[in-house]
Amino acid sequence: MRPEDKYLHDPVFHNLVNLLGSFLEENAMRQWTPTELREAVMLAACRYEYVHVRPIVITLSKSVILDPPFAPINNKGSQEMSKTTFSESERKDLGE
Repeated sequence: MRPEDKYLHDPVFHNLVNLLGSFLEENAMRQWTPTELREAVMLAACRYEYVHVRPIVITLSKSVILDPPFAPINNKGSQEMSKTTFSESERKDLGE
C-alpha cells in the first residue's frame, strides 16, 4: 500500500504523519532534509527496540524458548542463553 493510501485509510498512520508535520512546523527554522528525517526515525525505532527487548521463540522438533540475547551472566563468567524445554503435556497445552 502506498503511503498516500495509508494516510487516507489508516488512522494511526494518519496521526503519525500529522504529528511529524506539526514537529516540522514548530521547528521551521531548522531545515530538515529527508535523509535526516529518515535517520532520526530509524534511530528512534532502534533505541525503542533496544530498551524493549522481547523474548525470542523458536519452534524446533521440541518446543524451546530462548531468553532475550542479553541473558544474565552465569556463575562461570560467560553469557549463555537459558533454555526451557516443555514437557509433552505442556506442548499439548500450547496446541502442538
